[in-house]
Amino acid sequence: QTCALPICTPDGNVEIDETGKKNGRGAYLKRSIEALEVAKKKKALARSLECEIPQELYEELQKLFGE
Repeated sequence: QTCALPICTPDGNVEIDETGKKNGRGAYLKRSIEALEVAKKKKALARSLECEIPQELYEELQKLFGE
């Protein structure tokens, strides 16, 4: 898989959608630590998903990309 799909669910939770089929607003993110750092620095995910991104999600994505 070349990208991850963080989503903001209708109830306001932010999670990673491995299948791409969950309900909510999604944003594609290249599977690289560099892309994640840029997205975090520029707050690109928060803008795309229109909600706050918890630090735990960035940590989870970092673990996922480190594999």
